[in-house]
Amino acid sequence: MQIINNLLNFKKITSNTVITIGNFDGMHLGHQNLIHKLNLIKTKNKFKTVVILFTPHPVEFLGTAKPIFFRINSVEEKIDFLKKYKIDFIVLIKFNHFFASLKPNDFINIFLIKKLNMKCLIVGDDFHFGFRRSGNLTLLKNKAKKNNFKILTENSIIRDNIRISSTKIRELIIQGDLKKAENFLGHPFTISGKVEHGIQKGRKIGFPTANVNLHSSLQIINGVYAVKIFIFDCKKKFFGIANIGICPTFKKKNIKLEVHIPDIFINLYEKKIKVIFIKKIRKEKKFNSINDLIIQIKKDVNLAKKIFLSYTL
Repeated sequence: MQIINNLLNFKKITSNTVITIGNFDGMHLGHQNLIHKLNLIKTKNKFKTVVILFTPHPVEFLGTAKPIFFRINSVEEKIDFLKKYKIDFIVLIKFNHFFASLKPNDFINIFLIKKLNMKCLIVGDDFHFGFRRSGNLTLLKNKAKKNNFKILTENSIIRDNIRISSTKIRELIIQGDLKKAENFLGHPFTISGKVEHGIQKGRKIGFPTANVNLHSSLQIINGVYAVKIFIFDCKKKFFGIANIGICPTFKKKNIKLEVHIPDIFINLYEKKIKVIFIKKIRKEKKFNSINDLIIQIKKDVNLAKKIFLSYTL
């Protein structure tokens, strides 16, 4: 798999390609359908596969994100997911003023056709692109006839009479309905990252934590969760509890993911971990004293252990 970080300076893919484009936030069942179709076309036509991702998310750059917006996946998590599908090329487009103002025809001609040698484009049934989202399926189909490429569309997936979308999944995660979010994602909601040194407040009160820095948009899902922790180095999973937030009792400022593994001490500094969210226990809150916090954490751990009894590693 080759990652193209600068499409402007990239010369050209010489092989014929089949392409899909999107933010792929969450890599949910609808996204997986697109990727599966991508590989079917690859096998049938001996094309190379290309997935185009935007970073940051256009709504973040344009300032049009809704109040409930947060990124379900980091770019690194999306790349890890796509590796499993053996995608040939991942194009990371840095969404900026240039791409925000790019007309749909120019995006197709300059990038999709000339640089990426596109012979087939697969998109969702609600796909829009280009300046002010003015590009649509009608425009694409007209361009396809004139430029010798095919357009294929995948219908949205409906489950429980709800259209699966990243927006809907964000709503479910915020509401704490992690089980339904998992049903729409096709996998649990997870956060991955490298464990960093903290101020060791958790260790001093008897609950050592592994700390992972988070992007600020995840503040919206602050709270305490029952989780599984996957450690990449040893490829082992453990049950634990996690807190997303700023730890207001200790007056921290930066949002972090803090993970505690009960009854076991493991040195996780500098290790990459994946936190798999099982169930939300409560919202983050500020306590009047450290002792009140300790009492609540003990309750959280006991509740998490009860939740764990219905899960297997």
